[in-house]
Amino acid sequence: MDYRQKKHLIKILLALIFFISSIVVAENNKKTPQESSSNELVTIDKKIEKSTITAVSIKKPAKTSKRKHCSQHSLKILRKKSKPYNQAITDASSQYSISTALIRSIITTESCFKPNVVSPQGATGLMQLMPATAKRFGIVNLTNPTDNIQAGARYLRYLLDRYQGNVVSTIAAYNAGEGAVKRFKGEVPEYQETKKYVERVMSLYNKFFHAYQKKQQHID
Repeated sequence: MDYRQKKHLIKILLALIFFISSIVVAENNKKTPQESSSNELVTIDKKIEKSTITAVSIKKPAKTSKRKHCSQHSLKILRKKSKPYNQAITDASSQYSISTALIRSIITTESCFKPNVVSPQGATGLMQLMPATAKRFGIVNLTNPTDNIQAGARYLRYLLDRYQGNVVSTIAAYNAGEGAVKRFKGEVPEYQETKKYVERVMSLYNKFFHAYQKKQQHID
């Protein structure tokens, strides 16, 4: 092969290499509208997903009530609330041989010394008595503070006698009913509400006892 033929062959090879390279580059750079749209959708989906996660992570929790239960007030505040009813409480305590501390503890827990409170179930007044219960003891006007305290004290006296002076059982029955205490053989019923109620009343009893009746040794 002479020099002229070799030169011609080299030109052909170079042209072929350039042609093949052009095809490869064109294929790599080629992108259909469908492929482009798909890639864009994936990118958008990722952005939406990221935005959603961020929104959930910064969501504030619902606010909870910070309102205190009446039993959590200071003794000074409770004594002030009790003051308008002190005479009625003292009279009922003397008449039915019940500690004024127990009566005040029940009133604090039940109504926070609000004489016109009526529960959704119909319990009424300072000691939150059901009309049927009050009627057993001859009381009808439960919004009258004196009558309400009289009925509540008589009911407490009845419960103390029934449970042989067991104050815890008496308080439990006042909250959950005599039937509930009977089902649990005279013990505090296994109801979370009643357990908390008994604990609250007993805690208040100790507070009122030391404030009003340091010399008294027995609740009943």
